[in-house]
Amino acid sequence: MGDPLLRRLGGCAVALALLLPAQAVTAQAAPATDQRAAATTKTREVKLGHKPVRATTTRKVRLTFTGRKGQLVNLARVDATEQCGGRVLRSRGKVVKPWTQGYWRLPRTGTYAAINKPCRNQEKARVRLQVRRVVKHDAAVPGVRSTIGSRKSVTHLVPVRVAPRQRVGVTPGAAATLVGPERRTSTVTTAGVELRAVGRHWVVLPPGGWVDTTLAIEHAAQVDGAAIAMPRAGTGSTTHEVAFDGNAGQWIYAELLDAAGNLANDTSRQVRIVKPDGKELLDAVVAGCNSMNVNSGCTMRGAWVLPSTGRYTMTVSADHPETEQPVTLRIRAAVVAPDLTLDGAPVTYTATSPGQWVIGRYQWTPTYDSSGRALPTRPNLAVTGATPTLGSWEMTAVPHLPWAYDCGWDKACDASGVTMTPSTLSRVVPASYWTGPSQPWALLAVPPGAVGSLDLTLTSP
Repeated sequence: MGDPLLRRLGGCAVALALLLPAQAVTAQAAPATDQRAAATTKTREVKLGHKPVRATTTRKVRLTFTGRKGQLVNLARVDATEQCGGRVLRSRGKVVKPWTQGYWRLPRTGTYAAINKPCRNQEKARVRLQVRRVVKHDAAVPGVRSTIGSRKSVTHLVPVRVAPRQRVGVTPGAAATLVGPERRTSTVTTAGVELRAVGRHWVVLPPGGWVDTTLAIEHAAQVDGAAIAMPRAGTGSTTHEVAFDGNAGQWIYAELLDAAGNLANDTSRQVRIVKPDGKELLDAVVAGCNSMNVNSGCTMRGAWVLPSTGRYTMTVSADHPETEQPVTLRIRAAVVAPDLTLDGAPVTYTATSPGQWVIGRYQWTPTYDSSGRALPTRPNLAVTGATPTLGSWEMTAVPHLPWAYDCGWDKACDASGVTMTPSTLSRVVPASYWTGPSQPWALLAVPPGAVGSLDLTLTSP
């Protein structure tokens, strides 16, 4: 029967022979599994600004590159809106803290791996990935279009600064990404957005893109209170917004003075009032701008009558910012004089404080012919007894309120008012082109620092 030991050894050899093929199959299967796992990650060694790497949103992409300490880099998804799947930067096995989503400030000089993670539970889509250096352009200037170059190998950032008590409007030429002071990202469309958060924002523009900005500077004032300073902005699309509390029936005007205390004439300015409901107040007697085109050399300063008690905003913007100089603004209330009646006693208009304006109603109802035109039987307005201390005063009469001064492209376009000055002491009342009830008013505007009085009469033709 043979040696039992030999029989046992022979049995082990047979068993070993039977086991070896199975182990060989198992050993060969491992590399195949590793290859399938590796196939889910696309790895490339690249340089900053490389040709975009094509992939799909279902694959993990790993792009290794060399960068310098302090560089700001971006893993960009080229020609695509923000997609699912995170973006991570690794160095020496550690995750680098992001500057914002998809952006990193490199902490050292060395090799990095930018990783675009696959999407989960999303339909498969194509994506092109590119690791770029970030270029920061000059800060946006209100009223000046910021246009960047056409380089596609970098990411373009335009800084937009917002200071305390400021609001900045941002309107890009195409939908763009906006990075806030807290490094949070959002999308701004061509409809624009208004930035209120204090700090530095960044607009991410595509190659050849542009962005326009506007600036609103907020102030607060009291009627007949202290003057507020308006420093020179020197840029277009800049508006000073002055909030104040007003009362129903109050007449308000703007006193804009230069450094010498004279009326500011460095540039014409658009001065408007916004009501508590956000709409512009158009009920005004425009002093000093009774012409069809007042954008050159004239500042419309009011006066406006407030329709209700509440919080109003006076806006001031320079027509020619290149010549703009620092000014001060004081919101003032005009004194209301008694009504002036036809062939009645004179009414005295008195400026009791320097630069104070006076306004009053004169009672006259025009008559019209069958075609609706006012008949030429108009009475006369006349000024008498003006005190020399009034200086170069100006009396403006208008036939009705609201007195149209907004033609869309201009500050004043209704030429139906008449003006009296120290050299023109009487005028026929202005004809009314308003077929409804008339509200004729006469406004006395005096220069800064001037005080005194005059008498106004209304007599039959």
